[in-house]
Amino acid sequence: VCKKNMNLSEKEEEIYDRQLRLWGVKTQKALQSHILYVKNITGVTCEILKNLVLSGIGKVLIEDNEYVTKEQLSSNFFLSSEHIGLKRGEACLPFIKELNPLVQISIVKEEPSTFDTLLISGVSYDSVLNHSRRLERHKNLIWVETVGLQGISFFYFPSYQFRIKKTIERKNNTNLSTTKIYNTTFPKFEDVHKSLDKLNQNNLSSALKELFILFQNLEESDVDKAITQSNIQDDGVNIDSLSKLFQQRHFGNIGPVCAIVGGVVAQEIIKSCSLDNFPISNFFIYDGKGNGAGFIENINAKTELLVENKEEIENE
Repeated sequence: VCKKNMNLSEKEEEIYDRQLRLWGVKTQKALQSHILYVKNITGVTCEILKNLVLSGIGKVLIEDNEYVTKEQLSSNFFLSSEHIGLKRGEACLPFIKELNPLVQISIVKEEPSTFDTLLISGVSYDSVLNHSRRLERHKNLIWVETVGLQGISFFYFPSYQFRIKKTIERKNNTNLSTTKIYNTTFPKFEDVHKSLDKLNQNNLSSALKELFILFQNLEESDVDKAITQSNIQDDGVNIDSLSKLFQQRHFGNIGPVCAIVGGVVAQEIIKSCSLDNFPISNFFIYDGKGNGAGFIENINAKTELLVENKEEIENE
């Protein structure tokens, strides 16, 4: 990669050399201009932060006034026993900064006026709804949680127009280059919540249903009552599995589950900068109880093809 074509400093060229070969200068520059606002450094968001800070995201603003507990030590690798009782954001800050000195990272006491993506975790379902309702339309929202062997992440991008480019080699010494431009429309979280009452929920996985019931009733101990209080139909929900999920909420997060889900979320944020592949629309679910698979659930997100261009290119 030629430096004069990169518009990057020598230090940036040295640190980001390998990923520049993977996703190119344009994506790297877009990532370096991206501002991430993080609400709470949980086990899964510390994985996301690690991936994005190492990749060179532009700025990270952290709001976290929770205090460190011993349960958090098993999944948050920024923390140790000496941090118990301290404010979590302040305890994690110096270790996050060590990952990449080129990234601006700071603590904020309230929601900043300027940012691109709000990443929230460790909050109630109602809090996610409230953030979604008052968030400005042009800002991204990602909600992510893990409980036991399961994880859930929700993605909202107000504008997501991306391209898919393919080149097919032909026998007549020419290549056929095809570029397709798509647009994905994401519903806001409160719109997803409202639509659940009218939705044919038979198409939803049992894992997604269980996680929705849990997060809508985090303070409830009676599983049957939690089902009744939620807007989720219990068809296909395994009561024994749901009961175990409710028990696991008190025992912290599992590191490998956080790593898997956090890796996917970080990838989607980078992908939103490159805009060269299909996004996850709009839930990613990880279910480690069975075969350890992750899968996408789509609730009212729509992708349409806008333009298709074809071009014949002669081989040199």
